[in-house]
Amino acid sequence: MRKYIFSFIFGAFFWACGSVVFSQSKATELLDKVVAKYNASKGISARFSIENKNAQNQVSGRTSGTLKMQGQCFTLKSQDMMIWYDGKNQWAFMPSSNEVNLSIPSRDEIQEVNPYMILKSYKKEFKSLYKGKSNGLERVELIPLQKNGGIKNILLEIDVTRLYPVSIVVFNSNKTSLNIHVTEYQTGLNFKNSEFVFDERQFPEAEIIDLR
Repeated sequence: MRKYIFSFIFGAFFWACGSVVFSQSKATELLDKVVAKYNASKGISARFSIENKNAQNQVSGRTSGTLKMQGQCFTLKSQDMMIWYDGKNQWAFMPSSNEVNLSIPSRDEIQEVNPYMILKSYKKEFKSLYKGKSNGLERVELIPLQKNGGIKNILLEIDVTRLYPVSIVVFNSNKTSLNIHVTEYQTGLNFKNSEFVFDERQFPEAEIIDLR
């Protein structure tokens, strides 16, 4: 009898290990396709909505806007701010104060502003698990390899036909969360480099604060 119990325990253990390996392999395969599609896209424009929730899971803020990406560069324009990033320098314009903060952001700071950038380095920073399908979308969970960061986990819902994240939910260690939903997605736009640089001529009255 004891032999059968041990056989059952070991069998269950190896089945669980096999399930985890399959989940990681499936997630990696899917995310690799998403990253490859992004790298070949030659310029992306996305409309999005963002919902912030506090530690009590109550909505603490909402906004919407557009995000343009090409390679390492991006431009983000929302109701509250505008951000330009040329791969090195970042300009953050706050219309309420008419100020532009010019800085050289860290990788973590870039990912906080534009979570899409997490996908480009997910293998180095996250463990990925396949979580099945929901409403026709493939679901993948990203868990940080370093446990002392601000992010607890990230849940992606991916359109497998067009290979892009329709939804990105970032769950933070402090129990707050950020829910990003993409409502429109275009590729092949071939932006000029100037699209990702702050144009002083468009904001002649803005004060530029150089924090580099």
